[in-house]
Amino acid sequence: MTQDENWNLLIRQPGTPGYENSCPVIIQAHMDMVCEKEPDSVHNFDTDPILLKTDGDWVVSAVGTSIGADDAIGVATAMRILEDTGLEHPPLEIAFTVREEVDFYGAESFDASLLKGRMFINLDFEVDTELIAGSCGGFGALFRIPVGRRTAADMIPYKVTIGGLLGGHSGEDIHRGRGNAIVMLSRIVKAADCRLAAIDGGTNRLAISRDAAAVVYAADETCFEEVKAAFAELKKEIGAPADNATITIEPLSEAVMPLDQASADKVLTSILLYPNGPIEISGDFPGQIESSNNIGIIETSEDMIVITSEARGQHRSSFGYTEEKIKLLAGLIGAEAEFFTRYEPWEYKSDSRLRETAAATYKEMFGEDIDVLVLHAGLECSDFVSKIQGLDVIAIGPNCENLHSPTERVSIKSTDKHYRFITELLKNLK
Repeated sequence: MTQDENWNLLIRQPGTPGYENSCPVIIQAHMDMVCEKEPDSVHNFDTDPILLKTDGDWVVSAVGTSIGADDAIGVATAMRILEDTGLEHPPLEIAFTVREEVDFYGAESFDASLLKGRMFINLDFEVDTELIAGSCGGFGALFRIPVGRRTAADMIPYKVTIGGLLGGHSGEDIHRGRGNAIVMLSRIVKAADCRLAAIDGGTNRLAISRDAAAVVYAADETCFEEVKAAFAELKKEIGAPADNATITIEPLSEAVMPLDQASADKVLTSILLYPNGPIEISGDFPGQIESSNNIGIIETSEDMIVITSEARGQHRSSFGYTEEKIKLLAGLIGAEAEFFTRYEPWEYKSDSRLRETAAATYKEMFGEDIDVLVLHAGLECSDFVSKIQGLDVIAIGPNCENLHSPTERVSIKSTDKHYRFITELLKNLK
């Protein structure tokens, strides 16, 4: 076992009898998680353990938090393989990486020269009937909008809060129509006779925002009838995913000074024109998203409102197109755009012995074909593919739902199915 200065971990295990001279197989998962919680949760992620409970077939949070199934279930699967003395398998190289949810720095800094294997199984996926054969590249973006302020005589400050949306993973759930609280709130405020003072929402660029709040100034409460009506229409527009969405409106005794009208218009226009949600559909994989962008966070300071987003695309050209959109918008309204944490796509390859063996193993075990897809999310596979020539890669995992949200959960039965599948696959990779 070796650990580098960034806390990446590599564990080697010899092949079992009959497999001693087989080429090693690399199994990889990441050790970090996205920390999300309900607004009323008192959980402290810095000090408190993740508390779990079972709900039928599902493992869920006991205290209204994300549970880290992404990717603790991958780490747990790999550790179980290491402990299981009854398995037949080639030599194994278990790679555990850090900071996947932040900037992929763990995979980026991993010394791939330590790895002898040329078949690579990533355990950072969440549907047990699917096999991933490619993933997106992308980047984070900061969009800074300078603002000015001006007093609003005879106007009263109010706080308007939207909550109760489902949220979810900014890539894998972006096409599910769950609604983005930041965008919803901006649409409502834009339509009402009030002046924006502040807007804040979301907690992570990798998560679809579930909650957002705005401070607005209005002459009286009559404009909020428009706000409530607009919210009701948006709930209908989104449909079932917004069934539990709520809006609250409360007067404030004091608040930050409102934006001047030009700044307020600029901010709301920017949010409504900023790319959010699916952008293009894949031609190679019908029905799958080719590129998207997610407004994950918005924050207000005295002289600036900042949008933080995450762009994804199956090709460099597609997320480059999103970058160009953001640059053009910044130029039109006098904002500043900064891009960070760029990562490359893992592009689909038509020839793969590992993928073919996995598909044949799955069909033999479960009597049906496994679906081969390209994932609309970033996976660390891309970093390892770029470092190891000829690397043959797949990604698999058990059923998990609502990643990067307090309703995150993992299926017990599917975890068992997934473990039986991967161990049989290893047996077939002699």
